[in-house]
This record gives sequence, structure tokens and C-alpha cells, in this order.
Amino acid sequence: MWHELQLFLIALRAGTRLPLPDWAAARPDRRVLSRRHDPAVGLVVGAFAAGVLLAAGHAWPAGVAVLAAVAASAWFTRGRDEAGLARCCDAWAGGAGVRGPGGGAAPNGTNKSSASIGPIGQLGPIGATGLVLALALRAAAVYGLATRDLALTLAVLPLAQAWPRVAALLAERWAGPGRDTGRDTGWVVGLMWAGVAASGASWSLSPAQLVLSAAAAAAVAGVAAWTLRRRFGVLGEDALAALRQGTEIAVCLALLAAVGRG
Repeated sequence: MWHELQLFLIALRAGTRLPLPDWAAARPDRRVLSRRHDPAVGLVVGAFAAGVLLAAGHAWPAGVAVLAAVAASAWFTRGRDEAGLARCCDAWAGGAGVRGPGGGAAPNGTNKSSASIGPIGQLGPIGATGLVLALALRAAAVYGLATRDLALTLAVLPLAQAWPRVAALLAERWAGPGRDTGRDTGWVVGLMWAGVAASGASWSLSPAQLVLSAAAAAAVAGVAAWTLRRRFGVLGEDALAALRQGTEIAVCLALLAAVGRG
């Protein structure tokens, strides 16, 4: 139990801005093992965004509150997934490369290492466009949910952060040889966290809505994993970031469609 708690804290330090002890900055091999708890980190990130949405909604209109929540989640995670998505879009267009499993370039023969890429502002136009469109679509989906059912939206935000991280774990397992001996049990722990996320959201979402959001997450994650692997030859960090972003948007849009149908 203590071992798993350590791994969770390592994942939490790696994935958020929370001021955790220095020992949580573990060796790379411990960080790989800790990835099984990334869905739990997603629950924390989603809860933080939900808190910002609820607090901001008391002071400003819904549109401002939603933008504040989206910005808060990006700030809380240091924008790592957003940056990875932008790099992936650039690499798809033949610009800078995406990171492979060890942080280097994906072995597609054309892309250079993303270690040479500076801040987001140095990305190409395709990466910047992809990032802006993804953020706009996510904000629009959350706005649509918030203006229809605020309680449901507060339940959706943690779910929409946790399930994409589960999808990324499963995609890594499918993509090829694991990078650590704990990979085979890691996806099981990830699925357990998916169950926790579903249980937490069930107080506001119906079983049909949970099934619909799970189906949307699985479909988009599966297509994204297959497409990105074909394009880059490996599901590296940036490709997984793009997969997580796309899956998060898919969950929000699926639930928005369900709520819109009444």
C-alpha cells in the first residue's frame, strides 16, 4: 500500500503543480511505474477545474467561468498535454518531431528531436492552429454542458480528465513492448481508477450517459492510437498527449449531445 501511495505521489508531482516533497521527483524508472496512477491525477485535475468553474460562476457569466476553468486546468498541469498536442500537429505536417518513449524523436525518419523545440511560441502555424482549435472546442463543449446542467458539468470534468489517461495507458500497452516490468499490472490499476471515476460521476450521470461517454472515449482513443502509430511508428509522449486531448473532447461532446437530446 505504501509503495502504491509513493507511486501516486510521484505521478501527482509529475502531472501537477502541487508542492510535493523532493523525494517525489523519482528516478525515471519509478516515474514509468507511477504512470498507472495517472488516471487518479486526472481526477485531481478535474476536481480542481470543477472548483474553479463553480467559484468563478458566482462572480462572472458562464462563458468567463468556463474559460477560467479550462485555463486553470492547463495551468495546473503546466500545459504539458496542450504542448504535446501542438508538437504532434506540427510533426504531422512535417515540422518539428514528436518525442518518442525516451523523450527523443519518434523513429519516422523525418522528424527531428523535440528536445530542440523551445516554448510554444516557437512552434509552427499548424501546431498553433491545432492547439487553439482543440482548446476552443473543449471550452465550447464545457460551456454547452454548463449552461444546460451545472451539476452534471461538475461531475463530467473529473471524468473527462481521468478516462483519457486510462485510454493512454491501454494505448501504450497495445502499441508494443512495454518500457517497464510493471506495465502488465499498470493497466489493471488504471482500469480500477476508471471505475472510481465512473462511480464518482454516477451521482449526476445516468448509466446510459456513462456508457455513452465510455464508448466515445474508447472509439476516439482507438482511432487516434492506430492513426498516430501508423504516422509516427511509435506512441511517444506527444502522441499520447494528443490522444488524451482528443479523448477528453470526445467525452465532453458525447455528453453534450446526450444532454441536448434531453
